[in-house]
Amino acid sequence: MDEPTTETPVSRISFEIPSSVLRNISKAIIAFSYFEATVEMAIWNILKLESDDGRIFTRTMQAVRKIGILQEVVERRHTNLTRSILDKDFWKRAKDAAQERNIAAHGVWIWFDQKTSAVVSLRWMDQPNTITAEMFPISRLRLLARDSTILDSMLRSCLADLKVPPPPFAPPPHKMSTTLVINHTLEQS
Repeated sequence: MDEPTTETPVSRISFEIPSSVLRNISKAIIAFSYFEATVEMAIWNILKLESDDGRIFTRTMQAVRKIGILQEVVERRHTNLTRSILDKDFWKRAKDAAQERNIAAHGVWIWFDQKTSAVVSLRWMDQPNTITAEMFPISRLRLLARDSTILDSMLRSCLADLKVPPPPFAPPPHKMSTTLVINHTLEQS
């Protein structure tokens, strides 16, 4: 039996998100982006793909799929890692973090009852003719940022043990191993 749906008056919802929530959304998404870049470049390096070929291979994949491919490659080629740090729990946590990041990045953020952040998605359909929101407080954003950072650190550690170069950009200090090109346009005054 379906649970009853609670209708929320529009007066309880605001689209003016407090700056503290915005900062934590940014931190969570940025932390996950570092982890996703590490996953992507690990795929390229383990499969010995040049960066241009690697981009062709992974550019249209969503993060969960990239994580799944890396898991398969690691389990096939480096079974000693799957018995240590990169165990089933690591991959589950990584895929869960990717799902959380998708909600945070693609949902429509609202401020509910002037005290709690929530995410609305037009994709979720619990009941006909309803739009569903999911509470996504700052504590959940902080957990996503923390987990993403830990996952990235664990993966980088394993890659270092395999002598696989990490991405040239990262939160910790690093040595650039590839050229980073920043495209920009200068306005003429």
